[in-house]
Amino acid sequence: MNIRSIGLAVLAIVTSGCTSVGVPALRVDATETDREELRRVIADALGTTVVIGRDAFTDDHRVGFGPPMTARTEAATGRISEPPAIFELRSRAGRCYLVHADTGQTYSLESVRCRVIER
Repeated sequence: MNIRSIGLAVLAIVTSGCTSVGVPALRVDATETDREELRRVIADALGTTVVIGRDAFTDDHRVGFGPPMTARTEAATGRISEPPAIFELRSRAGRCYLVHADTGQTYSLESVRCRVIER
């Protein structure tokens, strides 16, 4: 295997995690059932409890979840020292998915219904 082949293989591996599933979408028929599924999936992905609003993912396909204010804030300023974890709602072939924007990890959603964002 030559150096060019190795370089192409490494590039393929690095970029494979950067692709997103489907296209940006918004949640429709926002119910408590799908809200609970979103909360559970995001909480599992982050390893902590999260609270999401009833209208999460209905106006924007991206929602950020920051660390708890008591856990990682600057004592003097109250500023959060870590950026929020961004999740995107996406649609492909009639199914809805959540994508963790930082990691590219994709989570299939069972009860959430979404529609593609018209551009």
